[in-house]
Amino acid sequence: MSSGQVEVARVLQIKAVVLGTLLAIAAGQAQAQTPLVVNVPATANIFYAGTEGLTPPSINCTALPNGLGDGTLPPIVDLPVGIRAFQLANRNTANIGYGMSGPQATTPDGVLNHTTVVRNPSGTFPGLQFDGRYGMLAAVFLDANEVLPGAVQSPVSVNVYTASDMNAAVVAQSLHQPFFVGDGSVVDFAQAGSGLPDGTELRQTFTVPAGATRIGFGLADAPGINGDNRCYMDNRGAINAQIAMAVTDDAGTVSAGVDSVAIADVRANDFLENGPPSAPRATLATEGSWPAGITLEPATGQVKVAASVAQGVYPALEYSLCDTNTQPSASCLVAQVNVTVTAQVIKLISVQPDTGTVSTVGGGTAVVNVRANDTLDGAPATASTTTLSQQSIWPTGIALSTVSGAVTVAAGTPAGIYPLSYLLCEADTAGQSTSNCQTGPITVTVTPADAMTVVAQADPASVTTEFTGEAIANVRANDSFDGATANASNTTLAKVGNWPAGLDLDVDSGAVSIATPLAVGVYSANYLLCESANDVNCVSATVTVRVTTPPAEPAQATPVPVDSKWALLGMGLGCALLAGLRRRKR
Repeated sequence: MSSGQVEVARVLQIKAVVLGTLLAIAAGQAQAQTPLVVNVPATANIFYAGTEGLTPPSINCTALPNGLGDGTLPPIVDLPVGIRAFQLANRNTANIGYGMSGPQATTPDGVLNHTTVVRNPSGTFPGLQFDGRYGMLAAVFLDANEVLPGAVQSPVSVNVYTASDMNAAVVAQSLHQPFFVGDGSVVDFAQAGSGLPDGTELRQTFTVPAGATRIGFGLADAPGINGDNRCYMDNRGAINAQIAMAVTDDAGTVSAGVDSVAIADVRANDFLENGPPSAPRATLATEGSWPAGITLEPATGQVKVAASVAQGVYPALEYSLCDTNTQPSASCLVAQVNVTVTAQVIKLISVQPDTGTVSTVGGGTAVVNVRANDTLDGAPATASTTTLSQQSIWPTGIALSTVSGAVTVAAGTPAGIYPLSYLLCEADTAGQSTSNCQTGPITVTVTPADAMTVVAQADPASVTTEFTGEAIANVRANDSFDGATANASNTTLAKVGNWPAGLDLDVDSGAVSIATPLAVGVYSANYLLCESANDVNCVSATVTVRVTTPPAEPAQATPVPVDSKWALLGMGLGCALLAGLRRRKR
């Protein structure tokens, strides 16, 4: 979008979301995306995490009747398979406070000069203790099972934490062990600020333990902050826990003996604030030793396998993803790549971007079938030949049917732009997923109730490998705004995601140009068309450029001289005259 547009910053009031990849508006463009912010009320009781079928009692706070009872169920975040680690950027809302007369907190790192000792009499999780501080945001990793009252998850009675624990560079916690996360940075803001712009501090890394499928966020409270986990309902305000960055492991399978790409982009299922990481803000690098012939391209995220690499499994190849926006150094996460080189011929999976627009008023189907423009070994992908799964942040209200491939939006879903992604895998004879997979991007736009009608149509073009210049004069030419042709005064344009190298969109004129000749293939990219006066009223469309080889030039025929009748007559007379001269000489 144009530089004059502002970013949508909506807090998602959700109880379950899925971490993973997002398709972001390309770096350098203004963003109108809805970031993932988990709203954690100050009444959220961390010790009830995972107890979906249990309602916290409202009469347990006998020591402080005004404090009512055990609070509310804490929000739970679903973790995708393969997530390795994540980082947080947490902020308090206005007027947050703990207790009827307690001081307001200014940071999720808590308030000084009062010790927290909160026991958990149910025994499900250990209690929490923090000497000299209270009001810190806490979390706990969960598996897929519901936590039942009285089912002891840990032999430890109380976990004791200090400021150094809460602000450690790397936090590695086990399942069912509550811990303090604070604001997610290595800076202790309860004692002193960093002096840096908010949100730019070096972040902590939270590693995901084996078996974890969820994480819950909440607080630890008790009468006078010393006793059983009760008396939450006199708290006020909330903490917004924002997922700032996450990395997920990757796997790819290639055939031996040929130069191949095992993974198209390791960043496709990683996440940085509002979408997938991209340069120049995000950087990639290999960690440790990689086998000869297997390489990571930092610019594209591709994992390439040379023809010389022998058959076998190459596990746990590590790469680092770094956010260069934090100070005094970049905040980095490490994930793993698993590459399999096999003698089998691997079927090629091709995934294309999907887009859809639905109104918040009635909801509906944003994408009929994400498989519709995907192929397996050159044939259309179907439910019998491929499997689907969600691979990104899917907020409550937006869902993918893994059978039909439909993406649906519930009525009342907040207006905004939701970049999502899915994993398409080849299915085996039993219908189960194989390791031959590709990630496909989806952009769902939810328009507000009073939005004008914006329509964007697909834009195809065909060029040859020798072509450079303007492939499409104006993508707006077949788009409309409120029934009239879309133009630069009533709409704005923005690129979505990382466009193929060499292909570019002029967001002012709408022209799609090719800077350098492209190889034979089909190049797809998405763009957003937004109402100028309402930057969340957007629709997306796809630009598809088909590149072919130039047609062969026809063979040049050897020219045969053809003389006029007068020239032929002259030649005949010349021959007769020559014959006469020869007779005279005799």
